[in-house]
Amino acid sequence: IVSVPWVIKPIYGFVSDTFPLFGFRRRSYLFLAGIFGSLSWLLLAYAVHTPSEAIFCRTLASAAIAVSDVVVDSVVVER
Repeated sequence: IVSVPWVIKPIYGFVSDTFPLFGFRRRSYLFLAGIFGSLSWLLLAYAVHTPSEAIFCRTLASAAIAVSDVVVDSVVVER
């Protein structure tokens, strides 16, 4: 379950290229991925009490890392 976000990485690239957020194609996605990743780790450290909550937080953290990986790769390719 935690590795599913890495399987659907091409979708993140398509979404970030097609639907800009706040006028930016990549910067806003990278910012949001950082926020959600940080939030998921904080929740995992301080608010998780069940295994299903832990799986949710780890999946959210994995998705945030996968999105940021796609976005950074696309910035590198663009330059």
